[in-house]
Amino acid sequence: MTTIETFELDVEDLSIERFMSLTEEEKENIDSIKIIPPKFTNTDTDFDDFGKIRVRYKIPNYKAL
Repeated sequence: MTTIETFELDVEDLSIERFMSLTEEEKENIDSIKIIPPKFTNTDTDFDDFGKIRVRYKIPNYKAL
């Protein structure tokens, strides 16, 4: 018998690409969003960072560990 450990996820930071690709069902479960802007520093060489979208769900999701 295999056991899968999961944890409850009521807030999640998504990439812009992942947020834009949410299905209608996933969008209906969103309670609120907050835009997390990219962090620019003098030592930043990661130009692929466009920030994140913090999503709070109405009904928590469960993710496998």
